[in-house]
Amino acid sequence: MPSSVRNLILIAACTAAWSAQAQAPSINRYGTPSAARDFDAEQNQRFNPMFDAGSWHGYLLPDTQALAGTFSGPMVIAEEYSLYIASALERLALSDRRSGRSFNPEQARWSSASRPGVLSQRLVWPELQLDVDLHFVSSRSALVRYRLRNTSGKPLSLRVQWQGDLMAEWGKGKEAGAIAVQQPAWKPTLVKDAAGISITFGKVRDASNVMTSGHSRYRIERSVHAQDAVSSQHYDSNADLPLLAAGREQTIYSAYSYQLDGAAADASAASLLASPTRAEQAIAANQRRWAAWQARLPAAPLSTKALETLIGNWRAPRGAILHDAMVPSTTARWFNGAWTWDTWKQAYALAAIDPALAANTVRALFDYQIRADDKIRPQDEGMLPDNVFYNVDAARGGDGDNWNERDTKPPLAAWVVWEIYQHSHQRAWLQEMRPKLEAYHRWWYRNRDHDQNGLAEYGATVHPLHNNDDGKLRLHVQQAAGYESGMDNAARFGFIEPSALQRYADKVHGGNLAAAQRDWQVGVVENRDSKGSLLGYSIDQESVDLNAFLYREKLILADIAQELGDAAAAGVWRQQAAHLRTQINDSFFDTASGFYYDRQLGGKLLTMRGRGPEGWTALWAGAAEKPQADAVIAKMLDPAEFATPVPMPTAAVSNPSYDPGIYWRGRVWLDQLYFGAAGLRNYGRSADADAMTTRFVQGAEGLLGDAPIRENYNPVTGHMQGATNFSWSAAHLLMLAREAAAKARK
Repeated sequence: MPSSVRNLILIAACTAAWSAQAQAPSINRYGTPSAARDFDAEQNQRFNPMFDAGSWHGYLLPDTQALAGTFSGPMVIAEEYSLYIASALERLALSDRRSGRSFNPEQARWSSASRPGVLSQRLVWPELQLDVDLHFVSSRSALVRYRLRNTSGKPLSLRVQWQGDLMAEWGKGKEAGAIAVQQPAWKPTLVKDAAGISITFGKVRDASNVMTSGHSRYRIERSVHAQDAVSSQHYDSNADLPLLAAGREQTIYSAYSYQLDGAAADASAASLLASPTRAEQAIAANQRRWAAWQARLPAAPLSTKALETLIGNWRAPRGAILHDAMVPSTTARWFNGAWTWDTWKQAYALAAIDPALAANTVRALFDYQIRADDKIRPQDEGMLPDNVFYNVDAARGGDGDNWNERDTKPPLAAWVVWEIYQHSHQRAWLQEMRPKLEAYHRWWYRNRDHDQNGLAEYGATVHPLHNNDDGKLRLHVQQAAGYESGMDNAARFGFIEPSALQRYADKVHGGNLAAAQRDWQVGVVENRDSKGSLLGYSIDQESVDLNAFLYREKLILADIAQELGDAAAAGVWRQQAAHLRTQINDSFFDTASGFYYDRQLGGKLLTMRGRGPEGWTALWAGAAEKPQADAVIAKMLDPAEFATPVPMPTAAVSNPSYDPGIYWRGRVWLDQLYFGAAGLRNYGRSADADAMTTRFVQGAEGLLGDAPIRENYNPVTGHMQGATNFSWSAAHLLMLAREAAAKARK
């Protein structure tokens, strides 16, 4: 089939998909920010700009007709923080030079829409129609197309005016104040240059708020010659267009580009502006990209909304991020970096849609896998850092505060690598990743198995935040171990509110608070090699979910070895997996309560700390025997345990530490819902998995509307909580839909 025909088919498919999903849930892209940090109560930027193609800048549709024809913002990522640099940088005005008639936006019939990969508006006056749309044509540049149609019976001699002001306010509430006062070094400044108008940013290294190199720049260029008048905080641009005959159309373009690092201006943007043909080809390429993605989505109402969320959090390589990365949330204050287990989940969902992009997001973390010759932590050979950001930390020669090598995250890397291979069928991918995966797997047993019994613990690395200058251990290690599990403040790691601890003491220990505290006390042990050298730390408990993940990883490493022709290695991995399965069932399952729990070193099951979703990871991994799986499933489907109105909280209702509003002690997270649903399917309970998923989708606030997909949800009310536009929530919605469809086909 000729490529031109194939492209037309893809564009037609995209158009059909948009039409078919006109009633499907979408993301509200409207808003006019009033501060650089226009935060809600949970420190999310209040609006949901469209980012695309790995961009580090994004745009909104205006929420007031006075700004019709404009795209609100933009928001830029100042290396690690999302900030608005204007409320509406390109306010548009049209007039007829001959008659003096102004085409006031507020007098037009105005409509606007957000579709995958495009923001569009239409303004209709009695004599003129304007269609304006915005597409990202690269990670650096967005292209705005203005299509003017003369609907009168006489020629129009149009003048276009753009004007804008930079954002004056830094924040709201406690952070209220002018940018010039709160962040004077940042000082966004408008300047005129040969190509058009630019905004420069001063050098500022405020690691908790804004970071710029002094070389970053935002640029506006146009396909028409404009007269620009620029002051430091305001600009006016005017362009006289060729005579527009009655009934005819003309098209002009603007390019908005953002660069962080002082690299040369995006030459492709200037090239597109110089050639309408190339500009239209770039827009068509964007449409084809989205058409191809949508054609691979599972047929479910939330699929497009989930995909748009993922793509909105895609960052092209910049700074220390060496491959395409997927951040948890562009709009949440602290989440513009890439985390390991977030990435594994996001890439797993992306594998069926764009395996090449999924593979790159995995590489972005493996770029920093610790090597044996590492100058800082050679004892951690094979480990992956918890997260990577634009800036490395001081130990690595940078000044970033968000970069984290205090811990890693649960071992799901082989799971995602194998899934990508199922869709890409590239043996080179397995060959590239196999030694890295095996090194990571070995690290767990070398650095996180304190008693070398084959059951690993969560813990922490040797790190300045964990050790005083005299080498003594700080208390932060317990928290780092929680971070390493991914369930930061889960009850099983000893976290309980004082009032809840007192209730537990009253119920279990006759009010003896000291005895109650001992039940919730978590200790820390040192892990050393055969020569006595310190490797790191473990908490004094072996975790069922960690070992279930390692069991599943052994089976996948066996599959990878088999696929690459190494039958001997595959046999060894399977033998290890069989042994670990026996250990999981013998060591972590409590027959009295019918559930899996962590256990202290030495063998005591931590049943007193209640039940959490770690108990069904053995079902997800396929490690549970059927009687044990049936017992766990009974708890999962019990309203007094996990079958809450919005199901699968991160602590059972019966858990002493349960609170529906606390991060990992009650809120519902999509990943744990997914692990639970997948576990049900593994043991023949697909109908229950479908019912659970449906109840969640119907009960989660805003999910079936235009609210952004959130980090977590209240298990009783469904109230949305945490970060907005959250990647792994979106990823698991896609995974739930895909697995439900796959089971339905069987």
